[in-house]
Amino acid sequence: MLKFDFKKIIHEHITAIVMAVIVGVIIIAPIIIFRFDPIYSGIDFFGTDGESSYIAQVHAVYNGDFSFGNVFLYEYEDQPYVKQPLPAIITAGLGKLFGLYVPNAITLAKFVFPFITFLLVYALCFVLTKRKGIALLGASFVLLSPGTTALLDPSDR
Repeated sequence: MLKFDFKKIIHEHITAIVMAVIVGVIIIAPIIIFRFDPIYSGIDFFGTDGESSYIAQVHAVYNGDFSFGNVFLYEYEDQPYVKQPLPAIITAGLGKLFGLYVPNAITLAKFVFPFITFLLVYALCFVLTKRKGIALLGASFVLLSPGTTALLDPSDR
């Protein structure tokens, strides 16, 4: 029987966990800075042009609508829609779990998803190379380079 000693694994890879937290903070830092800026007028900071559609999808899930028709038009809201619903469902579930409103749930998701992705990429690189430094560098590169962060944004889907 295969046994995992999670305490030992966490102790051995604590640097990766700390780096994952740092990457998550770097990714949500602009949102947090603009929310607490006294000049800020209360409109959420969008990273991409597709984010308003993503917010509408998450809000539809909050309201119990899982049909994912066109969330902007009443006439076609029961028709199939092109965007995949899983990111919106997970984000809404995360927000409901912590009792957050939609914008705060999306901010939380922008921290949690890169955190998890960093640890997964780190694990893949570590399994392939058996070197912690290379694995940390690879995971950092994947999440912090501008080209790959555009690919990992769930609001663009």
